[in-house]
Amino acid sequence: MPFCQTSKANIYFEIIGTGIPIIMLHGFSPDHRLMKGCMEPIFLEQEGWKRIYFDLPGMGKTMNYSSIQNSDEMLEVVNEFIQTMIPDESYLLVGESYGGYLARGIIRESAERLLGAAFICPLIIPEKWQRTVPERCIVISDHAFLATLSQQELEDFQSNQVVLDAYNWKRYTSEVLVGCNIADHAFLDKIQQSYGFSFAVDEQSFDKPCIFLLGKQDSVVGYEDAFTILEKFPRATFAILDIAGHNLQIEQPELFTNLMSEWLDRVRQNKEGIIKMIENNDLILASDIVILREFTEHDWADVHQYASQEIVCQYQIWGPNTEEDSKEFIHDVLEEAKLTPRERYVFAIIYQGKLIGAVEIMMRDFTNNVGEIGYIVNPDYWGKGIATESAKLVITFGFETLKLHRIYATCDPRNIGSFKVLEKIGMTKEGILRENLLMKDGVWRDSLLYSVLKQEWSKIVS
Repeated sequence: MPFCQTSKANIYFEIIGTGIPIIMLHGFSPDHRLMKGCMEPIFLEQEGWKRIYFDLPGMGKTMNYSSIQNSDEMLEVVNEFIQTMIPDESYLLVGESYGGYLARGIIRESAERLLGAAFICPLIIPEKWQRTVPERCIVISDHAFLATLSQQELEDFQSNQVVLDAYNWKRYTSEVLVGCNIADHAFLDKIQQSYGFSFAVDEQSFDKPCIFLLGKQDSVVGYEDAFTILEKFPRATFAILDIAGHNLQIEQPELFTNLMSEWLDRVRQNKEGIIKMIENNDLILASDIVILREFTEHDWADVHQYASQEIVCQYQIWGPNTEEDSKEFIHDVLEEAKLTPRERYVFAIIYQGKLIGAVEIMMRDFTNNVGEIGYIVNPDYWGKGIATESAKLVITFGFETLKLHRIYATCDPRNIGSFKVLEKIGMTKEGILRENLLMKDGVWRDSLLYSVLKQEWSKIVS
């Protein structure tokens, strides 16, 4: 059986499919089969998604979790699991009930890596007495079928479902109850003593495609509380389903599948990125992680914030910048943008609303359609995949819009982070340019040479 060892638990997991990762977070007491049962039918019509199902500590087959004391530590384990399984990839979250609460904790810490999130009957308020929930009710009953159940089975069924028939019983027992029966309830009781996080969630807006599926008859977490955080999810669909309790994925399977499929379509459209011209004709490149826009004269101060640092320009022939240097850079970029034919496209990298770097593509040979890329990122934002994402956007722009045949990049052999970016995006190392640059200290420098061809890039992005 596959397990992932973290610092506080040995996590059981299953992976189905290939493509964009989706982390599946089940609720409190069941195991991964709850998520697998409702999500896998969706992917009969959806390709290109890698589904990662796993058992939370104290549930399912996950082991060695006794040191975990509260929801803060549950979240730490989940984050560690994600980082181990998909360390450098963007991904989606799907959280049901308590899993939805954990998902909001993950968003708080890792919003930049996330492509979107889905919340199924999410726990919004941990404290039961503070929740707004409807009265417990049964909407549909098949009395002939219910007569075949034992008294204990009937009471359990009635307490957890609002649609009581053979179909719902079969799925409830095979997807929900089967996990609850093997849960470590003593451990879960301990976690419930510190059920809420010690920190606030939903303080920042999350503007990726999301969906909230809420049951009108959900007497466990209700539906009204979710609307208190609606403004924090500006790209979210909020749907309240009738004839649906806390297991709406079972009670409204067709609606569930259709709404989740629509969410995945929105995520895919958002991830593909867009190249568009806005009203003032400035060029915009965008993905789920960064926005690339052309510079304005007012951007010099943000440029100076990173270009004045020695660590940023230690492998460059320029810098550290004075304020006049940074203003001159902006002036040159704006003037070069006016040239016809245009040879240089320089973009400001915008991450979470802040200008944190620059990426450019330069026309080096109009006859043979050759371009060169380069990038600089504020060191406060290193390690977040920003250079990688920005480089991919300008390469796509180079091939699709500028109609280039070959794009290359060079970097100092000592600049490990830079050549790792070039290798990560699929460029091929061609060799070394010997002593091709004279550095600030008067020493000649070698350069590594990487390149990618249009036909190669088409295969990489597909």
